[in-house]
Amino acid sequence: NAVGMRRQHAMLVGLGGLWPTSSQLFPYGGATSNQSLKQWSFPNGSYAQFRHLDHEKDKEKIQGHEFGSVSLDELTQFSLDSFQWINSRMRSVAPGVKPSLLAASNPDPDSFVLHFLRDFYLDDQGYPKPEMSGAKRYYVANPGDEDGDEPYLFADRPEDLLKYIPEDKSALVDDRHFVNSFAYFPATVSDNKVLLENNPEYMAKLANMSHVRREQLLRGNWFIRQISGGMFKEENCRVVSKAPYPYQFEQVVRYWDLASSVKERNDQTAGCLMGRIGNQFWVLDMVTGRWGTSGRDHVIKCTVLRDREKYPEVEFWIEQQPTGAGKDIMQLQKAFFGDLKPKWGSCNANDGAKVVRAEPFSAAVEHGRCFFTEGKWLDKCIGELAAFPSESEMIK
Repeated sequence: NAVGMRRQHAMLVGLGGLWPTSSQLFPYGGATSNQSLKQWSFPNGSYAQFRHLDHEKDKEKIQGHEFGSVSLDELTQFSLDSFQWINSRMRSVAPGVKPSLLAASNPDPDSFVLHFLRDFYLDDQGYPKPEMSGAKRYYVANPGDEDGDEPYLFADRPEDLLKYIPEDKSALVDDRHFVNSFAYFPATVSDNKVLLENNPEYMAKLANMSHVRREQLLRGNWFIRQISGGMFKEENCRVVSKAPYPYQFEQVVRYWDLASSVKERNDQTAGCLMGRIGNQFWVLDMVTGRWGTSGRDHVIKCTVLRDREKYPEVEFWIEQQPTGAGKDIMQLQKAFFGDLKPKWGSCNANDGAKVVRAEPFSAAVEHGRCFFTEGKWLDKCIGELAAFPSESEMIK
């Protein structure tokens, strides 16, 4: 019996996820599906199930299960503890069945997966060594690891690890069974011939991402990471004296990220006005400040009215907080802003950290598709971009 896993439910059942993809394959093997259990049953009595571990505690739901085969999609999104727990369910009472685990993932320098790869499969810059592809490695739990930094010990031969097996092991288990093995097969999008035949523009989309993402997704670099203040370079911010005429823009949006404190150390409310023509963008204005709720809403209202004098079709967006209170606040804002017809956008945990959400804009700036018009706000705006992300913004 087999199980396929993703970290989050939305990733499991969304378009291109494991569950919808299985629906295109398994019926050809005579399998029937159970939608509620996300399970396929085959004529020979075996089954394949699909699960997720949205929260760390969800791993307890598979306690007592037996998996003859496990497939993990995007392994770096799982924690080490979840991986170890899943691995402990790898067992079978069926004669001749040796449990196996198959995992796929994109590079992530902060994942435990790097611990498996760095000293053997990767070169000094973090790129895969082609000559090591598929080479088998052996590992055991590190008895001297107390803080979780080095959970495993590795070797080229299983006999080199026998001295680390537990002394209190059962006499029924041969020493060699305490040594696990694995192999790493690096690949990039260039190896996916079917994908590129059906979607030849996909590689171009990856190439238009930020430098860090290009290195990870196109070249398979496991070491590169986004450093503090390294996402936007000031020299890439193209400043122009005049913006196109208002009628030339296909879309103009003022988006507000709200705060409600006057204290100097707290975040500011910020409202960015941007215009788009094709795949090029203009940053037209930025309003920032620290106000109480009432003063903030009056500033927003006056700004929207001023925007619409120059850009009659400008869209007015407010970020909605992903909490129950956020819905109550939205109702109050609807009453206050009345006929201005605001729209609300929300960001939640599934959207990723601020760094992830900023990547499309970062790529547009880096590739010269974003222009900044001159104004009193400009120096402050570019200065904050150059300092982004801060250490805290890299994780929230």
